[in-house]
Amino acid sequence: MNWVVASASQRGSVHQRNGAPNQDAHHAEASASDGVAIVADGHGNQRYLRSEIGARLGVETAADILPGCLGRITAELASPSGLDVDGLEEALAQVVVTQWRSAVGGHLAAHPLDSMSQTDAMTTYGTTLLAVAANATHLLAFQIGDGELALVSPDGTMTQPFAPDPTHDGVHTHSLAEPDPVRAARVALIDLATHPVALAFVVTDGFGAPQVERDWVQQVGADLLGHLRSNGIDWVREKLPGWLTEPAEVGGDDTTLALLARL
Repeated sequence: MNWVVASASQRGSVHQRNGAPNQDAHHAEASASDGVAIVADGHGNQRYLRSEIGARLGVETAADILPGCLGRITAELASPSGLDVDGLEEALAQVVVTQWRSAVGGHLAAHPLDSMSQTDAMTTYGTTLLAVAANATHLLAFQIGDGELALVSPDGTMTQPFAPDPTHDGVHTHSLAEPDPVRAARVALIDLATHPVALAFVVTDGFGAPQVERDWVQQVGADLLGHLRSNGIDWVREKLPGWLTEPAEVGGDDTTLALLARL
């Protein structure tokens, strides 16, 4: 079975009325042996005037780091000495945060905000980051901030590796730009031999905010897996932008989804 991917984004109706850009970013890429799906949601408050750039840099950072990290983790698991999982979450989060800050620093050097301190300037790039990366044997899940990350097994059972964060109330969320984002990061390593995954998907909170059903994540997972099996990945890629139109219009926020499936 090969990994396949799809991703899309729609600009929110509120952003369209206000002339604001789409502040979400996304990336999905797969080969026969591995794949990655990533979304980031740049913060909408006026304080975060470069959040769409922060989101893009977050997605680029995760795409650059996570597949290679997963490969090294898998190799260590297979080695005679095994893998010391203690500290894995913090170590991976530190790598992601450090590289994102370096990318933001590079952008600031080229496009300075002279009226701000370095700390305040970096805050203007604030964004969430959600990602899944997988290879033949394991799946790596990563999240900082709100949005949903879900896994669907071959029999349709859905799980979410991270419990809901009570600090995410629709207004406040953790961010790559907060003082210590490493503490806010959540990481999960899934052994696909014991917990098989047919579909993993990540969505920004613009998708979930207008949903009225409490089990909407479960329903989205079931629908996506059903469509993938019935119609194939090319059909899903074609339809995905249209499926995001309604929540973007009704909820008003930018709406983005990326998926990684094993077919």
